[in-house]
Amino acid sequence: MRHPLPTIIGLLAVAGVSAFAQTSFAQTKQPVPVKRQHSKTSSTQSSSAEKENIREAVFRYLIEHSEGGRCRVIFLSIGDRKSPSSALIARFASSHIPVKPFSSAVVKDRLYKDKATNEQGLLYYIRKINRKDATQSTVDGGWMSSPKGGIFALYIVKQSKGNWTVTSEKIRGKY
Repeated sequence: MRHPLPTIIGLLAVAGVSAFAQTSFAQTKQPVPVKRQHSKTSSTQSSSAEKENIREAVFRYLIEHSEGGRCRVIFLSIGDRKSPSSALIARFASSHIPVKPFSSAVVKDRLYKDKATNEQGLLYYIRKINRKDATQSTVDGGWMSSPKGGIFALYIVKQSKGNWTVTSEKIRGKY
């Protein structure tokens, strides 16, 4: 007759490994919560990047659809006559008309002119961006050929497949 001790030890060993395996695998199948840190900087940076993309879309629309063909240079302004970031200006490096910040413009003979070259230009401006949701915004802006001549409009801007596009322009008035 065989001694039952090795068989009992063997069964206990198998049962122990099985219990260990069930406990270990059961723990790895459960989702492990990941704590994400939301800082104001990261959401602000994201929001700032989206605003830059919206500004670019509106300015590109203005370059393609306004009286830009009549000028030698385009000046961009955001907010209350402030120059946009140099990164935004750099996005227009391949434009057929030179694009410069508002700080490069001066008013001479009641026209916007380039400080460096004295060439006549147009001022494209964006006063305010209102985010409706993650994929739609309205933008108050327009263009000016002089401090007293131009249009102001409301632009509807929508995001599709990662790109912002002006879908409509509603002229609100003329200067």
